[in-house]
Amino acid sequence: MSARLFLVVVIAIGTVVSGQFNPQQEANQQTVSSYFEQLSTGNIAAALVYLNDSVTLRWNGPPIIPFAGIYHGKEGVSNFFKIAFSTVDIQAITNFTFVGFTNQTIVVTWIEHSTSLSTQKQLTLPNTVIYTFDSSNLIVFIDIYVDTAYAAEQIICTSTQALACQADDPA
Repeated sequence: MSARLFLVVVIAIGTVVSGQFNPQQEANQQTVSSYFEQLSTGNIAAALVYLNDSVTLRWNGPPIIPFAGIYHGKEGVSNFFKIAFSTVDIQAITNFTFVGFTNQTIVVTWIEHSTSLSTQKQLTLPNTVIYTFDSSNLIVFIDIYVDTAYAAEQIICTSTQALACQADDPA
């Protein structure tokens, strides 16, 4: 995992929508901030502390994308990151913003700048992530939305895309 990946996120974590937040919302925001802070060090195990034992992560996308799907429990989330980081090299996260709050939910957006390790194509991929919390401020659901058609095109060369991928290959 690129050390640069979450450096920008940790710096930008203070960007929030304006308004009054109650203590529950502030606690949930701190949970997300701490979760990303641990990921910024590459310490997935430390990030898992901020997740409920029965957490579910859903990366919405077609099965052709290796990390698309639903992951259950802390081990499942850990596997998601292992698969994702073996598929793409994330150089930076920009425009990280908390865009919405309820007592149980936070919506965060950012733009991922990465390179597919299989195609060497560059991705500029907007993400919208919805975090849902339990009463102990632990994350119980992570729902990730991206432009999956664009992601699949950049990340994977399928047999129907082989000629286009070969045309992009300088070898």
